[in-house]
This record gives sequence, C-alpha cells and structure tokens, in this order.
Amino acid sequence: MIQPFLIELEKISASSAERAKQKADSIRLELGKKLKARPYLAGSMAIGTNVKGKFDYDYGIATRSLTRYNKIISRLEEDPNITASPFNKPNTDYRVYATKMQGEPVDIAVALGEKGYDQRATIRHLSTVLTDHNKKTIADAKKLLSESRFLPKKRNKWFKRKADLLMGLPRWKREKITKTAGEGSQSEISRSDIFGHRTHNLADIIRSGRILSAAAARKTGKLKDYETGTAQLSRERSSKIPEKLRSEVFATRGLLPAEGYGPYGVMFRSRKAAPSQYLNTIPEEHVIADQVASKMTFVVPDQERQRWEKQFPQARFVSESDVPDKKRLESSSFGELPKRLLRGPKFTQETEDVA
Repeated sequence: MIQPFLIELEKISASSAERAKQKADSIRLELGKKLKARPYLAGSMAIGTNVKGKFDYDYGIATRSLTRYNKIISRLEEDPNITASPFNKPNTDYRVYATKMQGEPVDIAVALGEKGYDQRATIRHLSTVLTDHNKKTIADAKKLLSESRFLPKKRNKWFKRKADLLMGLPRWKREKITKTAGEGSQSEISRSDIFGHRTHNLADIIRSGRILSAAAARKTGKLKDYETGTAQLSRERSSKIPEKLRSEVFATRGLLPAEGYGPYGVMFRSRKAAPSQYLNTIPEEHVIADQVASKMTFVVPDQERQRWEKQFPQARFVSESDVPDKKRLESSSFGELPKRLLRGPKFTQETEDVA
C-alpha cells in the first residue's frame, strides 16, 4: 500500500513545482512591464536546488547603462508597494528591494555593469550542468539543516553561501559608482568583468601579449610546465607531459593565492569567459577558449616590481599588495572540498553587504 501512496505523492510534488514555475514566469512578465526592464529568475528555484515544495521568487535585473540603471531604481523607489533594503546605499552599483506579487513575496536585485550578466549566465549554466542527483543532494542538505535543532537558520545560511561559492555563483559587495572606473591599473583590475590567472611564465606572456592554453602552448613550443589539478605544479620533461592537454585557458573571478599556481598574476578583462564545467576545488573558476589576447595588468611580488618595470617598461604592473581584497581569493576558500559542506559551519561575524 505504501508504494502507490509514494508514487501519488511524487505526482503531486511535480505538479506543484510546475505551477510554481508558471507563476514565476507570470511574475517575471508583470515585473518587467512595471519596471520597463527584463528581469530574470534567480536563486535556488532558477537553478533547481530549492527544497521540494518551497519556492523563492527572486529576480535579478542587469544593465550596463548608468542612465537605465537610475531609471529602474527610480521606479522601484517611487512605488509605495515596494520596500528598499536597509542595506542599500546611495551611488552604489547594486540595490535590493522586496514586494509582494500574485500573493507571493518577491525579491528584486538590480545590478549595474557586468555583475548581473555574470550571475544570469552562471545560473543558466548551473541549471543545465548540475545533474538531478546534484540538485537533490543540495536541496536535501538545506532541508536537513533547516530542520536541525542547533541554530538551523544560521547553519542553513552558511551552507547556502558555501554552496554558492563552490558552484561559482557570483556574490558581490556594493561598490561606488565612479566616472573614473577603468582608468589606471588599480581601478582597471577592480572592475567586475576582470579575471585573474596565475603563472610561472610571466616573461613569455608579456612578450607575446597572450595567455595560451596548455595545448596551444605545446604547439608553439612555449609549454614549460602544467598543472596536475591538485594545486601542484608538474615540471616534467616534455616527453612525460600527457598527450591530451586542455585547450582552454583557466581563470578565476579573483586572483588565486600563489601557492602551487605561480608567483605572478595576470589580470585581464573578458566577456567570453564561461563557468568551468570541470569538477575541481577552485571557486569561481572560468574557462576561455584557446587563448586570451587582451589588455593585461601584471601582478608581481612587491620586492620584484622595480625589476620587472625596468625589464618591460611598456607593460603595466601592480604590486601583489595593491590587488584589492575583492579581487583576491583566500587560501581557505579555493582548497575546500564539496563534502566539507556537510561538516557544519565555522561561525563568523558577517555583514549583510552581499546578495
């Protein structure tokens, strides 16, 4: 008798999920008309990692135009039925609002620049690359933590943030909107669309103006070393290098710690980077097909900067200590294994300045 009941329960659950999806589309269209914008569904419901039977109606709006951004913010601020987050700040590139539509609580995030586009692309990527088993594992873990007796809300919040980090889902701080953004080396590497790459072979990159994939570097005779995938560098003879090497350049949303990946950093702008489909322990890892040919800023140890600037006077250098914190991945974050998510949080004092 129990089996037919479970089958029927599964049908009810699937039907509920389909109705929620239809409602999410309806709210998205209504919200778009109200704000004269193109919202996208965000959060766990968009990825498919929501707890069964629970649906959060979270939406993002992305724009690269400051004028358009200000118009959308004005419409949100002027609507008496929409409440601004107390953490919103004037002249910042990211705002959050809450309202109620079609009987459901709705959250709206508006982002200026590449932030929203990065988030939307990553959500779409995760919704397809994660298997049903992956999604269920994450959803079950959230349900388990939310029902625990020991600090359920805090532990669940910790888990969701850690899961986002490991999946490469962008999280941001609110940044000041400045007209001078992009001018000079330090402001350039602060942009939201700047990626980082670590290397031992900085001189070759400066001379060629390109970052080559391992496969492309071997073809041109420039392959000196390659990564084994375990944060260790293999300096084998070329005869021992695997026949099949990756044809993509690997980069991250922040600059990796130097340990195991090279003492020099290369930071560059890219709109072609896609979230990495390879299983690894590096958060926010992205791939770019074959090579990177872009205006680059080179990050060198403080004590070596003068030497590099003398050797390559036309190149742009910054010292390691000058890299903004928001563009630096901490050692504790990139070495985490996904299984550690279930071991429980290490509680820290946090502020509500991220999405």
